[in-house]
Amino acid sequence: MAGTLMYEIESFHTYQRRFDSKSLEIALRNCHWYIISRRPAIRIIGAETAPRGSIVNIKMQTRNSISEPLLTIPMRMRAAPGSSFSDFQIHADGAYFYVEIGNHPLHGDSWALASFLSNAADELARHEVLYVGQAFGKDGTRNAWGRTQEHSKLQRIYEDHASSGWDIFVTPLRLLQHLIDSDDHIDDDEDGFDLDEYQKSFGFEGLQKPSVDLIEHSLISYFSPHYNDLLKTWKAGSPTEAMRAMRGAGFRLLQVHLNGWMDLTRFYSSSVPSRVRSHFISQDIPPEPRRPVLSGISAVKISDWRLNAQFIRRWPTLLAGAAEVSGVELKIFGKEAPANRVPPEVAL
Repeated sequence: MAGTLMYEIESFHTYQRRFDSKSLEIALRNCHWYIISRRPAIRIIGAETAPRGSIVNIKMQTRNSISEPLLTIPMRMRAAPGSSFSDFQIHADGAYFYVEIGNHPLHGDSWALASFLSNAADELARHEVLYVGQAFGKDGTRNAWGRTQEHSKLQRIYEDHASSGWDIFVTPLRLLQHLIDSDDHIDDDEDGFDLDEYQKSFGFEGLQKPSVDLIEHSLISYFSPHYNDLLKTWKAGSPTEAMRAMRGAGFRLLQVHLNGWMDLTRFYSSSVPSRVRSHFISQDIPPEPRRPVLSGISAVKISDWRLNAQFIRRWPTLLAGAAEVSGVELKIFGKEAPANRVPPEVAL
């Protein structure tokens, strides 16, 4: 028996429906990781508002894969009872939409609208993970927003995909909760975690650098993105500084849940082909002997009855299934949208 570190994170757009420049800035302060992804471009090629304004019929255009021909997909957006749409506009060559409902402007990315209207259908919600990064600094003063404004790897990805038919997305991630458990997934008589050592490395208040590093390492070794050069394996025999801090405090099991509840995105990669909305990741630092794995669980045998061993076996499927029935939530910009997120011709 030893301890388990558990982290739950989510993409930024899953927990707030409307955005203005102030709320966006405040929310992004807590986003210390980000995913850069791609998907075949989705464009709005036409929209027609029904006579009473309660329905907008929209034509979307995209591809099932980058090598396949363009498909036209009809969609329908309905207003709430007593409301009506007006002045539907298409911007940025169909990549951005603007519409008014009553006196309120609703606008954002065409991809997000397509995923929302399709209830995150696989062919529209899928995002291939290209890169995972962190933005924390030594004391937590950096965040994903500031980091990606000066990101050379992001610029390289944009250059590599210029005029290719792909759209590139940057999704900030934030911590939802951090839990510790005095048990793990192995049957033995090892002591539980050391509270003093845990406090030294991980602290009791706020997010500390070892936690940021472990989450980043967990995501990278899980998705193994093409543009990441480091941390693409999780090898218990070659621990990083954060892994040594984890093991030194008495923890042998790390569990990271990328929560897709109400999310529009299905992240996947060549290493993780399953396009689900929620990913539950388990990695460990067990005693010898170990299995020679590059990611995941390297313990030779995991418990038949311990709770965290059951999490390893069952929670990836259970949490992915729960996310599937959670519905979807659309990110919407209002009148106070940040200037650098709105096409210049959109007048608010």
